[in-house]
Amino acid sequence: MRSSKESIRQEASRIERLSHLRRVIEVMPGAWLILNRHRQVVFANRTFSGLLDMASDSLFGGLRIGEILGCQSSTLRRTGCGTAPGCDKCAITTAVDKAFEGEEVKDDCRLRIANGSNHQLCTYQITTRPVETRVGRYVLLSLLEVSS
Repeated sequence: MRSSKESIRQEASRIERLSHLRRVIEVMPGAWLILNRHRQVVFANRTFSGLLDMASDSLFGGLRIGEILGCQSSTLRRTGCGTAPGCDKCAITTAVDKAFEGEEVKDDCRLRIANGSNHQLCTYQITTRPVETRVGRYVLLSLLEVSS
């Protein structure tokens, strides 16, 4: 299940009004995202947006992290990231789910990234943290590529 693009826009707008949260994410080292309960990106800091050469205010259209990074598994089903066989074992999916249950998680995740006909295995250090705001529950996700 996913939130509609309009719902994502509304969530992003509510987060924009939480200036304290936005400021914290912007000054934290590394690439940080805010995910909704459907694991869709509703906000990304400038560091993450810069890695992808996207505007910092981009909503990523309600995409999930695997779709943004180009994870090969995210293209196997029309329903996208987190729905293909094996996605239930993905460290990012597991970490986000645990964060929504209140846990902080640090782990490594390996994704097979598809870039046209080329595929490469990328390793990311991930951190997830639950965050309760007056506008809802979200998960902060940090990504650091550590592929050699």
